[in-house]
Amino acid sequence: MENVVHLGATWAGGILLILLLHLQERVTSRHIAHHLGWKGVLITGWLGVPVHELSHLVFAALFGHRIIAWRLFDPDPASGTLGYVRHAYSRRSPWQLVGGFPIAVAPLVGGALVLGGLCCWMAPAVAWSQVAREASSATGLAGQVLGAAAASLGAVWRHRSPWLPLQIYLGVCVSSHMAPSQADLKGGLPGAVLAALITAAGAAAAAYSGHALTAGTLVLALLLLLLLAASVFQGTYAAAVNLTTRLTRRHGGLAIR
Repeated sequence: MENVVHLGATWAGGILLILLLHLQERVTSRHIAHHLGWKGVLITGWLGVPVHELSHLVFAALFGHRIIAWRLFDPDPASGTLGYVRHAYSRRSPWQLVGGFPIAVAPLVGGALVLGGLCCWMAPAVAWSQVAREASSATGLAGQVLGAAAASLGAVWRHRSPWLPLQIYLGVCVSSHMAPSQADLKGGLPGAVLAALITAAGAAAAAYSGHALTAGTLVLALLLLLLLAASVFQGTYAAAVNLTTRLTRRHGGLAIR
């Protein structure tokens, strides 16, 4: 029963956090488009969209899907698409079928890797080791995640350099496009169901052998930390757009559409 509860909480919490990331990105994109028009999304899309689509492309290849067509960055104002990866799979292949879920959430992995590299640029390794120690000393999942977030902001500020504005901008670009789209989530649903059944079988096998599941806590912690990082970067972008729009309106309007 402990394994069942842990597994169910992991899946429920993971899906909820992924949906929150999707909703947050959607709301922010609409806010930016409202103030700056279509080209406002392109300010971040030139980098964030290729990372998003390349993540889909890599995972589709890993799971043996047939790649039909792809464009890492191909903005189309008529359809609203910024890029795409079209792929097909065999329903007779469990590997390809279950791969639909990892492919759908692949932008989270790709975005997290790029943000991780960006963090290494922002502060040295010793600073991140201190962040890990401070986070591990907190009690509870929420306390550890919030502790890691606060310590990360402190580390970045203490080791700030003249490159900080560029670093923040690149973080905004990646975080603004790393959530799975509605089409991604819909396409990954069959794979998610099969993956849930496979992990349930694994939980049963672990329980039979006397092992308790613990990995789900780490997954949820990473997703929650990713959600907080995206909130900081996207919130910074939205605030900057609001400020710029207000200042521009006072001086004759903004012609970016």
